[in-house]
Amino acid sequence: MIERDEMEERVRKRKRIALWTGLAACCCVGCSQQTDRVAVHPVHGKVLYDGKPVGGAMVVLHPLAGAASTDVRPLGYTKEDGSFALATFQSNDGAPAGPYVATVEWRVRSKGTEDEQIVVPNKLPPRYGSPHSSKLAIQVVAGANELQPFQLSR
Repeated sequence: MIERDEMEERVRKRKRIALWTGLAACCCVGCSQQTDRVAVHPVHGKVLYDGKPVGGAMVVLHPLAGAASTDVRPLGYTKEDGSFALATFQSNDGAPAGPYVATVEWRVRSKGTEDEQIVVPNKLPPRYGSPHSSKLAIQVVAGANELQPFQLSR
């Protein structure tokens, strides 16, 4: 009987050690991911279409060669006045320094709920929605970045 109880206790102890080792590994991985992040800098701008502010558009930065990180795509959504702030890792934190081309898509949901899968057409010309055809080139530098307004036209 003592052997069986002793064996069960060893199994429980090994399970506890495995659990704590796993938790410690998760914590270390989580911490190292945060410290391995590339530095970001605040980026603010405005989107105008035919001279009028665009509310509810999505702005995405696509890194060009030489960017600090090609793995991230900073993005932001415009407010009713057309202004936006970009985010990479958390809300409004900005973008890594480097050269980018910006894309802008404006998809207005006229009906239905957010849970419904409704395909909404882009209200802007398609050239602004592709990094291959967009001419919205920007350079993010260390420190605060206030971009010139994106003046979009038909």
